[in-house]
Amino acid sequence: MKIALARRLQKQIERLPQPLLEDFLSAVDQLPGSFGKPHAHLGVGIRKIHPRGVYECRVGRRYRVVFTHPQPDLLMLHVLGDHDEVQRFLDSL
Repeated sequence: MKIALARRLQKQIERLPQPLLEDFLSAVDQLPGSFGKPHAHLGVGIRKIHPRGVYECRVGRRYRVVFTHPQPDLLMLHVLGDHDEVQRFLDSL
């Protein structure tokens, strides 16, 4: 499965502190193998957060990465943020 990053997320990644970047990369690495496998979700905490097929995945304790599944072989990552940032993204849909 392929992973694509939205421009907004690409810009965020450039500014991440090293520990958060490592947590992000670890979560993204686990994402393709966990998505669509409910028992594997436990490690990365994948859950659907919007009826339009928007999901989130844990990145450490405080942060989440928001993604969609627009094609059978693609996960599109949109934004990394805390609860408030995720909510702002959802409100923009």
